[in-house]
Amino acid sequence: MAQGDLIVSNALRCCDPQRDIAAIVEIENAAWTHAGFQFQATDEALLRNRWERMPTFVPERDCVVIERDGVVCAYGMVLPGETSAGERIFTLQGGVHPRAQRSGCGGAMLRWQEQRVREIESGSCVVEMTVIDGQAGQSALAAAAGFTLARRYVQMLCELSAPFDASPLPAGLRVRTPEVSERRRVLEARNAAFRGARGHVEPTDDDYLGMEADPAAQPEGWQVAWDAQTGEPAAAVHPGVYEPDNVRFGLRRGWVYWLWVKREWRRRGVARALLARACAALHARGMHEATLFVDVENESGVMQLYERAGFHLLGGWAVYRKVMKGE
Repeated sequence: MAQGDLIVSNALRCCDPQRDIAAIVEIENAAWTHAGFQFQATDEALLRNRWERMPTFVPERDCVVIERDGVVCAYGMVLPGETSAGERIFTLQGGVHPRAQRSGCGGAMLRWQEQRVREIESGSCVVEMTVIDGQAGQSALAAAAGFTLARRYVQMLCELSAPFDASPLPAGLRVRTPEVSERRRVLEARNAAFRGARGHVEPTDDDYLGMEADPAAQPEGWQVAWDAQTGEPAAAVHPGVYEPDNVRFGLRRGWVYWLWVKREWRRRGVARALLARACAALHARGMHEATLFVDVENESGVMQLYERAGFHLLGGWAVYRKVMKGE
C-alpha cells in the first residue's frame, strides 16, 4: 500500500449520525451536481428516514467517513438486502466530494466496504456499486476490484409545452387516487409488477413504511388504474414535484417517479395512457418539463415508450456488480 493510501486509511473513522449526516448529504449532492445533474440526490430528512427504516443498518457500525483537515470529504456504507431470486446482496453506497477526488479516498472506502461485507457474510454473496457518468476514476476502481457492468440507468426529460395524447385505457380499468388505507396495497402491487426484474430487491415492512414517509412519494397525486373485476391495483403512475430542486436550480420541473403495469395488463396501451395523464397533471401544476429515470435495458421496452412520448436523454450512471466467493 502506498504512503498516500495509508494516510487516507488512517483518516477513516466510524460515522457519527448527528455530527456527519449533513456532510454526507453535501457529498452525495455535490457528486451528482458536479456530473451535470440538476437534482438533489438526498436531504437530511430523507436520509434519516431511510436509516431509521433499515433495522439491519446501524450507521455507527455500517458507515464510515474520511476527514481531511477536519472536514468530512468522503463516506461509505454497506446496505444488506435480498433479491427476489433469494440472493444475498450488499449495496456499497458512498461518495467522494469533487474537491477530494483522485486522493485515494475511493479506494480506501471500497476496501473498508468489502471488509465489512465479509464481517457480515462469510458465504458467497453479491455486491454492487453505482458509478455516475464521467467518474473515470471510480469506473477504473470498480474494474480493478473485479466488478463488471450489470446495468445502466439514464435520466430522460420532456418539455411540457404541447398537448398530450389522451389515450384511452382498456375496458375494465378505472383511474382514481388511492385512499390512505389503500396506499400499502398500491406499493405491494408495484413491487409485484417489478418482481423478477434485474436487480429487484424485495422490500421489507420497514421499507414500505419508509416509502410512505418519503417526502418525494406524494401519494395524493398517484393515478392508479384499478381492476374493476378484482378491485386491485392493476397499474399506476406516481408523478410529483420536488420543490427544493426547483428552487435550487431555478426549474419548473416535475417527476414521473414510477410507472408500472401488472403483467396481465401489459401491451394494451396502459402505460402510454398513464404517462400522458402524468404529464398532463404536471403541466396543470405549472411545470414546464417532466423528468424520469429508466433502466436502459428494461425488458418491457419502456424506454421506447418514453422516446415516442418526447423524452430525450440527459445523462446516466452504471451499476457494477460482482460475486464475492465464500471463505
